[in-house]
Amino acid sequence: MTTTTKRVTTAAIMKAIGCDHLNLHKGEGYYYFSYDNQPKGLYETHSVVVCALNHLGFDQWVAEGRELVAKMEPKPEQPGFEMIRKLQARREELSRKPSGEYIHKHEMQELWDLEETIRRGMEAERRAQFYLDTHPEGGNFDRSKFPHAFFAEDKANGFEG
Repeated sequence: MTTTTKRVTTAAIMKAIGCDHLNLHKGEGYYYFSYDNQPKGLYETHSVVVCALNHLGFDQWVAEGRELVAKMEPKPEQPGFEMIRKLQARREELSRKPSGEYIHKHEMQELWDLEETIRRGMEAERRAQFYLDTHPEGGNFDRSKFPHAFFAEDKANGFEG
């Protein structure tokens, strides 16, 4: 019996992700996803440092792209939904400043802090899912208390969900 592996192509990755606002581009020694939704004023990129598409598995590419889509198009049941909406609203508010009016350092710091909190939350969420995937019995892991009860390093790094 032979096993078939899905060929890693940009078209196949994008079809599996299924988001019209997402694109995958090749840079110099890396690839990057770009999310562009101009009517809503949303734009973001996510770099993946590999030289060739086949340096990551197909499922890994799809997961990387879906992570960016989840960040840009959060669902109410998604962890971090309120934080992501707050970041998007603040970005939109700052983008409406009259031309010539500067964005102050504290405003930029606020955006960076929100982005870092979301990044940490998504990383912790990925670790929790990996734990669940590798421990089918689930152990004593209580998903409803995530991340507060399980990942002590998140609390140590200031992430409170």
